Amino acid sequence: MWIEIIEIRSFPDSRNLLELHMQNFLEVIQKKHQNQSIKVFSKSNLNTDFVILIHNESIDYKPEGSKLGLQMASTLKEFGMINHAVWIEFQS
Repeated sequence: MWIEIIEIRSFPDSRNLLELHMQNFLEVIQKKHQNQSIKVFSKSNLNTDFVILIHNESIDYKPEGSKLGLQMASTLKEFGMINHAVWIEFQS
């Protein structure tokens, strides 16, 4: 298992459009990507910050991220600053 974390600090005037865009993204993703699940969170004390968690079920991770994660990070750049990282599960 591995996850991707996409952090977004949106421009204040683009928050509503970003929310709409993410909702549309989620609807499409739920139908097409069976081996990935996505959760979106907003920061409790800063309404311009969001984080998207993509949970990938496959054991073969890609250091650069999945096609979905790369597409989302690229598309969401127009709304603000993006940080996209891949995390692999720690095995003890």
